[in-house]
Amino acid sequence: MMKRLARCDVSSVVGALVLALASIACGASADGDCDSECPSDGSDDASSDASTSSASSDSSSSDEGDTPVGFTCGDPLWLTVAEPGEYLGVSSGAADTFVAWGSTGSPNKARWVRYGIDGTAGVGAEYPGPLHATMLGVGVDASDRVLALVDEWVEFIPDPDGFEGTYLRHKWLGSYAADTTEQWIVDFGTDPDVEFGPWDMVVAADGTAIVGGSTGAPGSHLRAFDPGGTVLWDVDWPTDLMVRAVDDEGVVVATEGASRVVGIRSDGSEAWGVTLDLLNAFDAVAVGDAVYVAGQTEQSLYAARIGTDGTVAWEDTEPVHDVYDMATGIAVGPQGHVAVVGSMQQSGRFPAWLRILAADGTIVRTDECAVDDGEGSTDTRLYEVAFDGAGNVIAVGSADVDNQYHAIAVAWAPP
Repeated sequence: MMKRLARCDVSSVVGALVLALASIACGASADGDCDSECPSDGSDDASSDASTSSASSDSSSSDEGDTPVGFTCGDPLWLTVAEPGEYLGVSSGAADTFVAWGSTGSPNKARWVRYGIDGTAGVGAEYPGPLHATMLGVGVDASDRVLALVDEWVEFIPDPDGFEGTYLRHKWLGSYAADTTEQWIVDFGTDPDVEFGPWDMVVAADGTAIVGGSTGAPGSHLRAFDPGGTVLWDVDWPTDLMVRAVDDEGVVVATEGASRVVGIRSDGSEAWGVTLDLLNAFDAVAVGDAVYVAGQTEQSLYAARIGTDGTVAWEDTEPVHDVYDMATGIAVGPQGHVAVVGSMQQSGRFPAWLRILAADGTIVRTDECAVDDGEGSTDTRLYEVAFDGAGNVIAVGSADVDNQYHAIAVAWAPP
């Protein structure tokens, strides 16, 4: 088995370089004054206490004392800038914690980190791979068990004609208890000798993992695993799709191509489907008898509520900026509010954003989220959003700090 697991506490997960707002980095007192002078040399005293920033709409910290960094993100509870890398996804479970996942380092290491609702990083795991590794998906079930789908790059095969060459890739699915204890591993093998090559995954509340991928035939293949790692069912689908969610009836919600959203039963039949006026559909969640979709039109962001009969209840296309907005993550809170996050399609000095919608789709507020390196807002991106057990809104992504992308996580109070 080629799995490589490193259990981590807060110091090893967040890494030696952690940026935070001055109020925490200085050990601020209740009146906001620093009790002691902040270290400016990147020492352990600064990094170990600076993994999380408290609520502030415009504060600053330093990257090992060199470049001031300002954080603006509406009115957050806290905002954390972790070590170089990016958080691509976030999942909440039964306890008052959430799991952020993505990649870090060069070469990449696949990683997930469990955070408390105060933004404190706890246990986690990383998978370096023989060459490097990427995380294809992470899910948390109602028992706080973590499932991780990992893609390891194991060997480079040069092209005999001098072209770029290819990598042999090894993929596997692992199940871990809340304390990161390994429970089981499903090994999908190493390319090209694989029967099934996964590319994404969603996890239902009951612990069922739905893995999407390919068997080499045209179209897609879905494979479901029970909480013990045993295959429940396999179905083929005639077109390419990405699995996004599982509804209360066990129907898999997937985005098919750029603009179609479809529900797929465990026997492979279509429960419902709807084609939207989209350039891209990036995310979808299922809540009760509705599916919520985030994406991008040719002109702006897109968010919608769709009934399981395929009817569109409401749509939001109100831009944050004039052009190039794309909504990449969507979540529904316990009171029915909808949180949508996104970024600019183009790279550059653009902020990311959070939008809160009422249950009927009307806009409650929009917050921009940006890191300022002293020369204006850097390229800041929010990829995915969730509600934690306390109803707080949690978003994850990346920000360009000193010409290097760092993983970020930010929280707002319940709408």
